[in-house]
Amino acid sequence: MEEGAHPTGTVSFLFTDVEGSTALWEAHPGAMRSALAMHDALMRRVLDEHGGYVFSTAGDAFCAAFAAPIAAVETALTLQRELRSITWPTPISIAVRMGLNTGNADERNGDYFGPTLNRAARIMGVASGGEVLASAATVELVRDLGLSGVQFVDLGVVELRGIGQQRLFGVAGPDTEAAFSSIGRERTGPTVRLPSLATTFIGRELEVVELCSALPACRLLTLVGPGGVGKTRLAIEAGWAAAEVFPDGVWLAELAPVRERDAVAHTLVAALELRPLPGRSPTEALIAGLRDQRRLIVVDNCEHLLGEVAALMGQLVQHCPTVRFLATSRAPLAVAGERVWPVGPLAPAGPAAALFVERAAASGRTLANGDEHAAIRALCERLDGMPLAIELAAARARAMTPAELLDRLGDRFRLLRSSRHDGNDRHATLHATVEWSYQLLDELAKTVFDRLGIFAAAVDLTGVVAVAGDESFDEFDVLDAVTTLVDHSLVVAEQDHDVTRYRLLDTMRAFARDRLDANGELGRLAVQHGKWAAGRVAQLNADLLDPDPVTAMAAVEDMERFWPDLRAAVNHALEGRDLDLVGRLLGTFSREAMDRERVEVGPWLDMALELPGMRTHRLVCPMLGVAALLHWRAGQFDQMTALIELGARLRTEGMVDIGDMFALAESIAYAVSGRLEEAYETNRQCLEHTAGEPQSFAYGFFAIAVVLW
Repeated sequence: MEEGAHPTGTVSFLFTDVEGSTALWEAHPGAMRSALAMHDALMRRVLDEHGGYVFSTAGDAFCAAFAAPIAAVETALTLQRELRSITWPTPISIAVRMGLNTGNADERNGDYFGPTLNRAARIMGVASGGEVLASAATVELVRDLGLSGVQFVDLGVVELRGIGQQRLFGVAGPDTEAAFSSIGRERTGPTVRLPSLATTFIGRELEVVELCSALPACRLLTLVGPGGVGKTRLAIEAGWAAAEVFPDGVWLAELAPVRERDAVAHTLVAALELRPLPGRSPTEALIAGLRDQRRLIVVDNCEHLLGEVAALMGQLVQHCPTVRFLATSRAPLAVAGERVWPVGPLAPAGPAAALFVERAAASGRTLANGDEHAAIRALCERLDGMPLAIELAAARARAMTPAELLDRLGDRFRLLRSSRHDGNDRHATLHATVEWSYQLLDELAKTVFDRLGIFAAAVDLTGVVAVAGDESFDEFDVLDAVTTLVDHSLVVAEQDHDVTRYRLLDTMRAFARDRLDANGELGRLAVQHGKWAAGRVAQLNADLLDPDPVTAMAAVEDMERFWPDLRAAVNHALEGRDLDLVGRLLGTFSREAMDRERVEVGPWLDMALELPGMRTHRLVCPMLGVAALLHWRAGQFDQMTALIELGARLRTEGMVDIGDMFALAESIAYAVSGRLEEAYETNRQCLEHTAGEPQSFAYGFFAIAVVLW
């Protein structure tokens, strides 16, 4: 993506593509390499000179945005004129097709998405090499601006796949023959056995361009992602967009209905309209029928038959070198030469929200005001940006506002159900989508997945083992299970420097917690999680005070990641009135932690100290120290003094776990009240207790307190 300012609001898009580039690469790779370098240099120079913002390049395709439609038109004509003047390396002759469209565009971080881009890509797709085609929206904005010698040839209404009928114009300069003879008449082309979907494709327009560029070089490309993320839709869109590259057509083999493991090859033979060979296996029939063909075959929903599909793909990839396979699966096929293409959720604040608004409009509900859009963004974030969940939620928008939907997401599996009757049971409900993936796991992977539902945030392997492990399996068993879950797109693995952390999307977490609840394990796992959290918060608070700045800074980042799990652990311990666990969780906060999170820590302490038996519990003094320090920092000296007096009385009655935090608070209380000798003595005792380490709580806070006094 080019640097610089990018247009927003109403934007004119120019999409370009080299016609027949795949065949040229196959026939003349050396000359094509030189020709494409010349093409790219020209494209970048002219686009830069005319103020075009290049936001995507894939293979020989360019996608550029312009603030003014006249600049987009002038750029396209300049490009065509200069492309015609180039002497290409023998025997190459490059012809570039171009499409222009103008409209409102959704933009995020310099990237664009939405229907305006779709139309620009489709308009380019019906052009021939050397032609510039434009939408009526673009032409209406520039027709009366006096472009010298420019002609706009009305081509009438043209059918654009997936969009419908659109009026298009050919754009010709003074030195261009305004023929456009191929537009508006029936074209012969490769057979395409893909469904023509009725709904608008939103959010992955540029990914389709990138896939089209990657497919000719990959014998097997597998789209991998969780259920409901939109793998099938992306594969179908890419198949349509890449159709002209495959003279023997684009075909779909749907494996979701297949249950018998020996039926995979039979299914492909039937879907590809090949003839069975008497006395020979279906695999042999496939190889014989495809060996010399140039087809793209979309093999959809492979995850429940991974072994069988992988074995078949291995044979076909080896014996049919000119065929390209585009597979979709929740796990990679692990075939030699496979390219795995991860498909992730949509960005909640951008394409996910646009998808919700468009699908809600299709159901009869128009969403326009800012308050609704804020709720839509929050809703899409809670739904992890998953297209299926968003579409199911949008179907409810006719009867509920986005805010009402958001309030009811606690029971998302009952809320998000489809009323359509299209025979796709796997996607009829959000629960069915996750259940489909879950049932493909072995028992150990199911157990670890269920137990991962107790975590509120990403966690490293040590944390997973501490909470999800038990005596029946060891750390390596847990690692194997987590690897399986990552491979099946049920767990997200996040690398940060040299640490890998594992995270469940909210929808997966809700499913896992439902499983724990149904199995009667939720309470036990919550206690186990709380014990792990108590040890983790104590370690992090100690690391925050480490004299090594690298350790201290890492602890700051880790505390922020860990906070959702600490919050969950504290809330569960308070609800369960687990005094020991409450004391361990809330008695070790350092100054740095309180600086960041005292808004939450204060209310936690208030609730904890009101629990029956807490004020006389053996772990109460450290908590009293933390609470007293919070009151001191807020200037509430009376409340601070009352807590210190309570702690001092408990100490004289034999409380043993006083802790640094209470000694620190006590020394500060003495200092701010002018009792410096008592403050010094308390601080000295604390320093002796901590071996006189200068990084102790008391040392630093006592010095601050004396200065403040």
